[in-house]
Amino acid sequence: MKDIIKEYYTERAAIELECQQENLRNSTLSYYYEMLFELISNLKPDTLLDVGCGSAAFSSLFLNLGITVSGIEFAEQLARKAEDRGLVVYRYDLNSYFKLEKKFDVVLISAVLEHLWDPNKLIANLKANFIRELIIVVPNMSSLAERMGSLSGHPLKWMYPHGDHIRFMNLKVVKDLVHSNDLSVIEATGYSHVDLRFRKLHLPRLISRFFPSLCDVLIVRVRRTQ
Repeated sequence: MKDIIKEYYTERAAIELECQQENLRNSTLSYYYEMLFELISNLKPDTLLDVGCGSAAFSSLFLNLGITVSGIEFAEQLARKAEDRGLVVYRYDLNSYFKLEKKFDVVLISAVLEHLWDPNKLIANLKANFIRELIIVVPNMSSLAERMGSLSGHPLKWMYPHGDHIRFMNLKVVKDLVHSNDLSVIEATGYSHVDLRFRKLHLPRLISRFFPSLCDVLIVRVRRTQ
């Protein structure tokens, strides 16, 4: 089964993901990516590691800020594209044990944990590699939209038709993963798709800050336990 998952990401999914990332790069950053870009930019890291970087359509934007960006990506087609954009790319299977000798100011794990057999293993692999913060981004399968959909008899949208999402993620799961690796949560915020008119009122950001578990996507900032 693991070989089937690996084949999926190195072949069919690689092409699909590249198309998605290229569309992202060629259009205005979505509200979610705006928040993530703003967060990392404000941290002003010298070095950034993007885990599961794909073609680096998003993380390569930080090169323009003078940040040295590296990535981990085992789909060769995507890894080469990321290298063409200026990243140093490590080719590791995120479902396997690996060890990076280098440390980075910020490590980003975005839209990755829900795809893994053992998300805890990946965090354990990387917990020694961030100096300042680890940022985890996952789809929230306990969001308000998911809860309402379940009450209406609809399947979880983050699990179906997303057949490659094999792990249930919500804030409790992420916190458990963090704490089991002797790390602590600095802050948890969220993102949900909202009408542009509401964005101007800044209400979505207030809701995402105080009630992240209601949002579609979770952004969790992590540090070492003091």
